[in-house]
Amino acid sequence: MGFRPKSKTIVVRFAEDHALYGLEAVFGGMDIRTYLRVTGMDGSEGESVGDGIERCAKALISWNVEDSEGRAVDPTPEAFMAQDHDFVLAVSGAWFEGLSGVPKSGPLDAGSASGETSPEAQIEMEILS
Repeated sequence: MGFRPKSKTIVVRFAEDHALYGLEAVFGGMDIRTYLRVTGMDGSEGESVGDGIERCAKALISWNVEDSEGRAVDPTPEAFMAQDHDFVLAVSGAWFEGLSGVPKSGPLDAGSASGETSPEAQIEMEILS
């Protein structure tokens, strides 16, 4: 019997004082080869912000977004890209923070020895911005 690694899932939520408080969006992760290329850590120039936002839209799995009449908005790349500029930038930024494993949303606990948690804890994570 072999080991089957699980894909990383990133849950994006925002703090109470944020304009997007109440949003919950779930995104897929990214394989390491793609991450290195996207960030430029492979020696390339990395992806543009626009390409990163498009990649984020394609990683969307689910969300609780509703339209102006209270109907659920399907979690599609098209629906993500149809949202307001500030919404897209905030959500895609939080997703990318989740990919890096070191969210800017808060300081490390006093007892923490590093900025990275164990791989087991990274399978599913929540980003508060």
